[in-house]
This record gives sequence, C-alpha cells and structure tokens, in this order.
Amino acid sequence: MSSTPAPLDPSGRPWASLPEDLIRLVASRLLAGDLLDYVRFRAVCASWLSATASPRGRAVGDPRFHPRRWIMFPEGHGLYPRHPDLRGHIRFVNLDTGALARAHLPLFAEHVAMDSVDGLLVLFRERDTAVRLLHPFTGDIVEFPPLATLVPQIAERQQWNLSSWRYESVSSPPFSFRGKLYVAHPVLFCDHIHIHQIDPPVKDCEPQPPKLIATLPKGNLVNPVHMVECDSEILVLGYKDPTLSQIVVFKLADLARQRCVQITSIGGNTLFISESSLSVSSNALRTAMGDAVLTTDSGQQHLVQYHLITGNWSPAADDCRVYGPAPGPCTFMHHILSCCIRSRWYVRLCLPTFTLCFHDIRSLWVKLIRFALFCTFRNTGRIFGRNPKGWYGGR
Repeated sequence: MSSTPAPLDPSGRPWASLPEDLIRLVASRLLAGDLLDYVRFRAVCASWLSATASPRGRAVGDPRFHPRRWIMFPEGHGLYPRHPDLRGHIRFVNLDTGALARAHLPLFAEHVAMDSVDGLLVLFRERDTAVRLLHPFTGDIVEFPPLATLVPQIAERQQWNLSSWRYESVSSPPFSFRGKLYVAHPVLFCDHIHIHQIDPPVKDCEPQPPKLIATLPKGNLVNPVHMVECDSEILVLGYKDPTLSQIVVFKLADLARQRCVQITSIGGNTLFISESSLSVSSNALRTAMGDAVLTTDSGQQHLVQYHLITGNWSPAADDCRVYGPAPGPCTFMHHILSCCIRSRWYVRLCLPTFTLCFHDIRSLWVKLIRFALFCTFRNTGRIFGRNPKGWYGGR
C-alpha cells in the first residue's frame, strides 16, 4: 500500500530568504494590478515586509498606491454612508473581480463623498466647507483649503481667474485618465464632435490651451458622448442617432489616428453608462452578458443592456426601478449602476424615495466639480489663465 505523503514543513520553504530584488519585482507586478494584493504580499513574512515600500503616508501622492479599480459601494435600502447601522464602516467593490472590502472610515460622520478619482475619495464637510482627499484603505488624507476661503482668492487673483476654457452645458462630463482630462464637445451647426485633451499644469509656466486630439464626423455619434477606461484604453461611446436604437463604441486611439472604426468586442467586459461611466470585468458580473453596455431605458426607470455583437436590446435585470419609490437595488448590477449616480452618495439623496433637489447641495456640487480638477492635477501649478484666442466658448 502506498502511504500518504507527509505534509511539507513550511519552515523548509525558503520564502524568507528570497533575494530582495526578486521580492521587489514580484511586488511591483502585484501593485500594477491591485493594491490589496500588494498589501497581502507584504504580510506574508517579515523579510517581504521590509523589502517593499509601505503605502501608508504616501498612498495619496504616489499613483502606484491608488486603489484604481475600487469604488465606494452604494448599499441601497436607505443605508447611506453615515447611517448609524453601518457603524462607520463603508464597503468598496473591485470592478475587476467583484470582491468587496470593508473599511472603517470615521470621517463619514461629518463628511459626504462628492466624487472619486482613481479610487481616492473627495470628501466635503458642510459646516465649514472643508475639502479632503482620502485614501480609503490606508486612511491617508490630503487637506485642501475650505471652499469658503478659496472662492474669494480665485476672484481676486488674476492667475486664478476664469479657466482658459469653458465647460459648456451641452458638453459631455469631463473624463479623467492618468492625470489628464478629456472633454467631448459638439461643434454647433456641423454636427461634428471634437475631443480635447487637457494636460496637467506645469509649475511656473503659462497654462496650455486644450489640445484637439480627435474628431468624430457627422453621423457617428450624437450628444451626450461617454468616455470610459477599459483594459487601459479610453473608449468613446454613445447613441448613433437620435432614435437611441443603437449604441456604438470607438477607441480614442483610433479616432486620434483618424480611423473611425466601430468595435464590437471589448474583451467580454460590460460598460455601465449614466451620469458617469464604468467598465466592469465579466469576472465581477457573472449574470451579465459580456461585450455589452448597460444603461437605463428611455424613461430612466429600468436597467437594460445592449449587446454590441448582435445589436439587440434586452432587460438586464428584474423590474426594480433605478429611480423612484423602489425598495432599493435588487441585483448586483443595480448597485454598480448606482456607483455611476453621484446623488446616491449623499445622505439626503440615498433614501429610496423620489429624487429630491436641494439648492445648497447642488450649488456645492457645481463648486466641487471645479475643485475636482485641482485634485486630479495634484494642484501642482496654475491651470487657469487667459482665454486663448479662437477657443470655443470664449468671452
């Protein structure tokens, strides 16, 4: 009879004696994927911990430690972030794996999350207009000047005057990618859509005007145009015509080379489009159809999906409404779509009632949109200046 092999002695495995350069190489590969995998790797043994850099204290300023594919998870059912039943805990979802992680964030007792950039949270405190940038997994915080003190300074100083470009109401929401902003803007009277790139500011240098990097000819997309990161590429998508019967997707890299070619395969991923856009891996959405776009129907009540390969529309879930007096998200897909709707992040707008409008919250949101530009660009220099001649929307 063959005997059962004896279990290996863990001490016989020379994990702790691996060369430091090899440890750092493996750690860098993990860090390129998911921050939490990197944290788990460092926790294996003392030698691995000492050979790799700790995220704490540098997680906001160093882009390597940003939780890029993690986003705050709307609980639904009236459980807004500061709800007493949550006891200061907030859940986050990984858009690649569907994994959930819970973090204890006492700051939410007095703050609301206004936006998220690379997984970092822009927090606002209403009583003193304080603005903070928070790394949810390390607790690192960057303090910004309160809005109450910032606005008068912007009005008084020439270098903090009106932006060198003006965000038109007919434009699509700005899209942030690797420290740069991208804006899709329809050209009036010719139905073209221009896509501009806004580079980070350079300290002690004049701000550069936005660069026109791509043009969508007439007949390819109608406004609004959505942009989303998918597998490290920027995708441009929207409805092909005013009938809203077909969704088309382009690669921004192709458009920049003047190649207006629709794509129907997005690696099996699913794109969510609403007020903002998200790309979610098929590993995270077991029940969703791959190579699809999920959005709301024309009445913005129910979740529907458009399959890019077949061109067919179908219901994405049950009859649970996205807006209105529903009992809350009923499926994981409803939760993910709620991540694209920033009003679901507020205390007063997370309750399962008809959407409410509060003047103070809306006015603060307009101010925070501008301030989010500073957060994206690390506020390293001036991004405001004189209006370049010939730029659209100029005064």
